[in-house]
Amino acid sequence: MCDAQGVDIGALSQHFEPETDMHCIEARVAAIHVRRPKDVAEAYKSRINAQCESWEMVVPELVYAPGS
Repeated sequence: MCDAQGVDIGALSQHFEPETDMHCIEARVAAIHVRRPKDVAEAYKSRINAQCESWEMVVPELVYAPGS
């Protein structure tokens, strides 16, 4: 995800797929979720910093409209 100036501000799940022929017209923060290593499935634990006690995960609200 990028801001209006094209600066990267975050990333969506690799599995995210928007609806066909839709484009995002607005995005905002719906929630901020605190995660801890104990919350992460074993398969993903190698991806996190072992010294990180917690981190914040932004949950976006994406508003889509039909593409033109």
